[in-house]
Amino acid sequence: MDEIANLLIGLALILLAARLGAQAASAARLPSVFGVLLVGVLLGPGVTNLVPESAALQGLAGVGVVVLLFVAGLETDLVQMRSVGLAATLAAIGGVAAPMAGAYALARWFGYGNAESVFIG
Repeated sequence: MDEIANLLIGLALILLAARLGAQAASAARLPSVFGVLLVGVLLGPGVTNLVPESAALQGLAGVGVVVLLFVAGLETDLVQMRSVGLAATLAAIGGVAAPMAGAYALARWFGYGNAESVFIG
């Protein structure tokens, strides 16, 4: 098969699986984006490698990332976010800033320089 046929078959598989993943996530009362991300991981080279990589697919994947972030933003409930603002802020600090600081401190303890420690953190 030529490259265009492989690309079209791969895209059809991706779109079908993403739709099914989104519906399954919605049925499980999870954001549909979660289902799409899970299907992407399953179809990709890290797990099953059902969709072969190509330059065209990589270009479309870049566009897909932007669309995915847009969809995730559309599904965000701002009223609910405001009501859990303090808890969400504390969770973000605990889930991002604290591990980053810990990794930085551990890297410094192992003798890495400041720039390397920031990168590791």
